[in-house]
Amino acid sequence: MQTFWQDLCYGARRLLKQLAIILLAFLLISVQPYSWGCGQGPASSDATTAALSVKVDALMATWFKADSPGAALVVIKNGQIAHRKGYGLANRETKEPFQCDTPSLIGSVAKQFTAMAIMMLAEEGRLSFDDPLPKYLPDFPVYAQKITLRHLLHHTSGLPVFDDLISAKHGVNDKTTAMEMLKVFTRQQTPRFIAGDKYEYNNGGYVLLSHIVERVSGKPYAQFIQERIFQPLEMRDSFISHDEAKLKTMRRAIGYFKEWNGVKVSESINTLRLYNGMGSYFSTVDDLVKWDQALYTEKLVKAATFQEATTPGKLNSGQSLNYGFGWELFRSKEIPYMLHAGGWAGFKSFIVRIPAQRFAVIALSNSNQFDQSKATQEIARIYLGGYLDGIPKPK
Repeated sequence: MQTFWQDLCYGARRLLKQLAIILLAFLLISVQPYSWGCGQGPASSDATTAALSVKVDALMATWFKADSPGAALVVIKNGQIAHRKGYGLANRETKEPFQCDTPSLIGSVAKQFTAMAIMMLAEEGRLSFDDPLPKYLPDFPVYAQKITLRHLLHHTSGLPVFDDLISAKHGVNDKTTAMEMLKVFTRQQTPRFIAGDKYEYNNGGYVLLSHIVERVSGKPYAQFIQERIFQPLEMRDSFISHDEAKLKTMRRAIGYFKEWNGVKVSESINTLRLYNGMGSYFSTVDDLVKWDQALYTEKLVKAATFQEATTPGKLNSGQSLNYGFGWELFRSKEIPYMLHAGGWAGFKSFIVRIPAQRFAVIALSNSNQFDQSKATQEIARIYLGGYLDGIPKPK
């Protein structure tokens, strides 16, 4: 009798296991219409990793369908790729899928590359983080003498809001160049506050840093980034361009935004020329994996130099910020992590890193409907068992 019950239990366990495998296969098949394998699956083919990927696919299905704008996503855990996949379309007209090697506009994620360029030049002794702004851009009014490069990096400069100056009121039009926009910036006579007194996110600080990279290196900003970062890291599908004629002929994602009457193409990227290349970055999740992995090494700068990027800035009052050099900085359960998001003209981007766990989530999308914060929160829950403090929890 005991043998009978043992055999029965064994058979039931086998049946449940087979049903679980069938269910997993069904779920994998069910997401195929909108997801693409990017040429390879997760680094590990074990059942646990596959099951977690199924959960990620289900999450991404919230935003992306077979004929919708899309995204590409990579999850790195313990230094290994745990999930790597594209979803939806990079171009709805040509039906080209959004793959892991599809170049997409990364928006303000580019700030970490500008910060790296400044750190490289500092390490070479060609500038100092505490140099005053007029040392490199002398046309600014006298108040800028109190603004340092560190203030620009930390968003504590007190400079006028750069985006507010892009208007006909300030003589800016479709033909205004980056250098002419710089002159508009330098003509502003009044700061918003004393440098270091408060934190105020301002794209203008990083625009100025891109001009400083040019003045100090003697090279166009885009060329410096290409030669000093993209090429050494073999980021072959990454580039900087705001040439609309050229971009129309290139393989890349097209930005989309949703209106009441449907999804529309959002090609308002011509304004990016005013940001002197700083906002005109196109990259892929595959290339950003190379970037992420390089930050654990000294391929670009020494560890001591890069520590500046991961050290919270401070106000004049001594209050610590949640921002370093091109990275937002937080702690979750006493574990530090770093992130940055970007968005422009229908494009969305996000990268979050937990160096202590060699964990990262990298996402690029060409849909303004994509909720990067919710996606990252949920992916952290899937792989780490909990949310990351500092990012708004999904509702």
